[in-house]
Amino acid sequence: MVIQLGRLTREVELKKTNFNGEERSVLNNALAIRVGKNTTAFTNITAWGQTAESMAKYFKKGDELLLKGELRNKKRKLEDGREITTVFILVTGFEFTHGNKPKEENSADGLTAY
Repeated sequence: MVIQLGRLTREVELKKTNFNGEERSVLNNALAIRVGKNTTAFTNITAWGQTAESMAKYFKKGDELLLKGELRNKKRKLEDGREITTVFILVTGFEFTHGNKPKEENSADGLTAY
């Protein structure tokens, strides 16, 4: 399990895709993570289903959030035939941080974790 605090680097865009004959929501973005006084690391993130829909509803570029997820990797071939592997966080949950307020109220009981 990975727990990471950072800020979204791009505008949040929710997409729909067909996965095994079923339409599912997916969100791809990146998280800027402070790793030192003058250093920032960038990690790709992917969320599916309800998690993706909730993130798209409540977050925008620059918002800070605390992610919970799993490290995954994906291989792909480039046009020149070379193969590269990328690492990303598969998001399984998130929390709002003290620096952000939800775009709108997210529940009657005021909970902010997903």
